[in-house]
Amino acid sequence: MDDPRTWRDPEHGIAIDVPASAPSGAPVEVTEVHHDDGTHRLHAQTGDRSEVYVEVLSFPGRIDHRAALEDQRASLAARDPGGVVGPLRSDRLLDRPATGFEFDGVLDGQPRQRRFVLVDLGPRTVRVVSDPSSVLNEKIVATLRVTTAAGS
Repeated sequence: MDDPRTWRDPEHGIAIDVPASAPSGAPVEVTEVHHDDGTHRLHAQTGDRSEVYVEVLSFPGRIDHRAALEDQRASLAARDPGGVVGPLRSDRLLDRPATGFEFDGVLDGQPRQRRFVLVDLGPRTVRVVSDPSSVLNEKIVATLRVTTAAGS
């Protein structure tokens, strides 16, 4: 990854590196939102959402993986009844046990693939959504890390 920018969330004790641009030269747009419910969201994407699409949502505490992902699966099935919403499965993220599923369908009028993974990092759960067809996304996700005692 060339010229990464590091996004740090000191309150939730996590960080992730995001490149300034994709291999094509397309800029990577990053938005960060701290919601009233205590969740923190980082969304990194290229304009077409194909070269880079990574979302990191950090919850203020731990949540039930299965319940949250079942809600997400139902939402995706409603948005694209013809899409393929994979089953929940055990997964690993950052060398930790995780729960996830994959989606292949149409979102916002465009064909999309998405991987949803929930992992507990210390006292909180983190949800990572990415496009598994992009190698760069996997490189970005691999930089996610716990940075402080807040995340341990």
